[in-house]
Amino acid sequence: WAIAKEAMSILDGHVPYCLCLGNHDMGFQKSNNKYGGDIAVNRTTHFNKYFPREKFAKTKEFGETFDPKRHDNSWYHFEASGMKFLIVSLECKPRDEVLDWANKVVAEHPEHRVIVLTHAYMGSNGKRFLRLGYKITGNAGEAIWQKLVSKHKNIFMVLCGHASGEAVLTSKGDHGNQVHQVLSDYQSMHNGGESWLRYMVFEPTENKIKVYTYNPALKKFRNQSSSRFDLEYSMDLSK
Repeated sequence: WAIAKEAMSILDGHVPYCLCLGNHDMGFQKSNNKYGGDIAVNRTTHFNKYFPREKFAKTKEFGETFDPKRHDNSWYHFEASGMKFLIVSLECKPRDEVLDWANKVVAEHPEHRVIVLTHAYMGSNGKRFLRLGYKITGNAGEAIWQKLVSKHKNIFMVLCGHASGEAVLTSKGDHGNQVHQVLSDYQSMHNGGESWLRYMVFEPTENKIKVYTYNPALKKFRNQSSSRFDLEYSMDLSK
């Protein structure tokens, strides 16, 4: 956690960012299995010690958190090229009460274009998870889609990890809107992912989101069709 804090601090004051918790960031319990223990047995975490809510609450992009004392579920907002964006970051296997909170946040910001972040949402086969293991109770990908994502016409993207690989699933929400669901996870590649990351370029004049996969350590791109692609998305401000 201390190493992660130091690494992320490079961005502080320069690049706005928010964080999204995964199963490995949650409660650990020793056991006799081959891993020496079980993860995500509860929702305790060192996250709030090293990335406290009060630190992020000082940024202009900060909106609010589900729990006034914890940073596990949060929302942020910003404006770019005349468009208002809202980022909703949800815990791994979000509880029903968290999804209820997220529904209210999105509904209260109808003029914002919404991106949902959550950890375990879909697999590399491009299908939303129907269920997940771990002792914590909560919702897997399909339930998150049904209870939150599909309900709002201003949600246009879901970003997730957990399952090793890359995948894109584009589904139609209840209001006829397209929702791009994007999996980006490189942990199973050489050296634990070897610095591979995703970045997206929004091109309003083309109504496209251009997705790139880049390695800053190796200074190279991945150019496979699953790594470099465009997503259609209307950014026409007149609509």
